[in-house]
Amino acid sequence: MSELLPQAAVMILIDRHKKSLLVIHKADFLRRHAGEIAFPGGKLESGESLLVCAQRECLEEVGIHPNQYTLLGELPQRVTRHDVVVTPFVAEITLPYTIKIDEGELQDAFFVSLDELKNPENHRQREAEINGVLMTLDYYAVHNKVNGEQVPHKIWGLTAHIMHDFLASEIIHGVL
Repeated sequence: MSELLPQAAVMILIDRHKKSLLVIHKADFLRRHAGEIAFPGGKLESGESLLVCAQRECLEEVGIHPNQYTLLGELPQRVTRHDVVVTPFVAEITLPYTIKIDEGELQDAFFVSLDELKNPENHRQREAEINGVLMTLDYYAVHNKVNGEQVPHKIWGLTAHIMHDFLASEIIHGVL
């Protein structure tokens, strides 16, 4: 991938006991990415490595410190539609941990069951026109339990691509 494009990193956190992945639900009031489901992450800051970027963002967004997880590997880089190169890292959360969301950026953080993600009925497609071009977009239909009720969400875009990469990776077989 081009070193000239802006760089970013995300952290896929696995809870082996829950057999699930931690995702964030971005706040509705954000100017960009409002209401989207994503992995903790963000843009690279001057002087830091991609891993340090993912670790910093994970700590800022969900309050999980690098000493609370074990790094398992890295997935292939992806380029966003805004030409940002994103590097996904995968880690296993160690017990105990507490999630403390950054309310200035997030509505929520929740775990998505790997069984739900691997269920072919939850991997869907829809047609959409983007910049005048009709495209087929993949997404995952998932749920979050809020006050005892199942709330539906869609994981789409770059996060869906990274999710697909993770589900097809060797890393998942070593953990679950």
